[in-house]
Amino acid sequence: MKQSSGAVELFRLFVIAGARPALSDSRVMDQLAKPRNDAVHAGSRSTVVDARKAIETATLIVKAAAPLPEPAEAIRKARSGKYAR
Repeated sequence: MKQSSGAVELFRLFVIAGARPALSDSRVMDQLAKPRNDAVHAGSRSTVVDARKAIETATLIVKAAAPLPEPAEAIRKARSGKYAR
């Protein structure tokens, strides 16, 4: 996790560790990472629609994370390459 630089990379690690969320990394980028980066780096404000999409996207990630794998299991899966794309 120390080598990941953002929400999309963390999401990809989550998938490699065995998660099967009902969304793609491009959706995470478009609806979470990009609006966050635009706000932080450009001072942009989200619309109500954008905020709702971000909440829906985050909710899908949280639902896919319940229950999270034990750390040792996640490391084994990631190292095995079994879930690599």
